Amino acid sequence: MNTPEIILLALLLFFMSIHVTSSMLICNFLAKRGEKLNIFLLRLKILLYASRYKSITIEESGQTGKLYYWWIISVNLALLSFVILIMFSLFPDLMDHITQMTGINIALIIQQIKLL
Repeated sequence: MNTPEIILLALLLFFMSIHVTSSMLICNFLAKRGEKLNIFLLRLKILLYASRYKSITIEESGQTGKLYYWWIISVNLALLSFVILIMFSLFPDLMDHITQMTGINIALIIQQIKLL
C-alpha cells in the first residue's frame, strides 16, 4: 500500500468509528425516551431509529439533533473514502494519472509535512 491508500484507509476507519458511535448514542437517546429498541436487528433498523431520533428532537427543541447530522455525514464520508480506496486498488496507475493531470504530487506533499 502506498501513502494515499493508507491515508484513505485511516479516514475510512475514522469515519466508520464516528458513525458507530453516533448510532450508539442515538439508540441510547431513544432508550432514555422510552422507545422500544430491537438490539438483534439494530443494524437493519438503524435507519428507522435515526428517523425517529430526528422527529423526537424536532418535537422537543424545534431543531434536528446534532447526532443525526454526525450520523449522516460520517456514513457518507466513509462511503466516499471506501469508493476512492477501491478505485485506487482497481486502478493502481490512477494516482500517477492524477499527478500528471494536476501537477500535484500528493506523496511529495505528505513527505514535506512529515519534515515539518
